[in-house]
Amino acid sequence: MAYFNQLVRGHAFENGNKRIAVLFTDFFLWSNFVEFTLSWQEMYHFAVLVAQAGEKNISFEETKKLCRKIIGEFTMDLPKR
Repeated sequence: MAYFNQLVRGHAFENGNKRIAVLFTDFFLWSNFVEFTLSWQEMYHFAVLVAQAGEKNISFEETKKLCRKIIGEFTMDLPKR
């Protein structure tokens, strides 16, 4: 989940960092037989929360912990294709 944190907070792109992070994370997990149980809207709101963490002086380490927690609680394994 470090890449999600880095894409959202590191501003890799001029525009669309949160959308790309959500899309990339969903694809990465799906390709590894894991699915988010969050809706895409909930995932986007999570990305906004991570993005705003910098404004609230929350460290990258803290947001990485939060990302790990979200992945752990809101994913499920998919059957192998």
